[in-house]
Amino acid sequence: MSVQPFLIAAAGLFSIGIYGILVRRNVVMVLLSIELILNAVNINFVVFDAMLRDAMLQGQIFTIFIITIVEICLSRMPSLSYAIKTTKFILSALKLN
Repeated sequence: MSVQPFLIAAAGLFSIGIYGILVRRNVVMVLLSIELILNAVNINFVVFDAMLRDAMLQGQIFTIFIITIVEICLSRMPSLSYAIKTTKFILSALKLN
């Protein structure tokens, strides 16, 4: 099994993610770009785990761990940003009165 196509795909995903972080100003797009970067890392973990034939499956375990952490963070982010916007709106309304 050749790992080169997988590494090229992971490098492409990583590059698109970095470009998205540097260019975008929208919070959602930046979060999607971060997820692209972490997916590139996950591809590398799984490819090298398969290439080295690791008996403990450490690459796959790290991949599942990263996916779990990313999904937890992304599920909490919209509610956090909404709470910050609401707090700023309430504080600005209190300053006007």
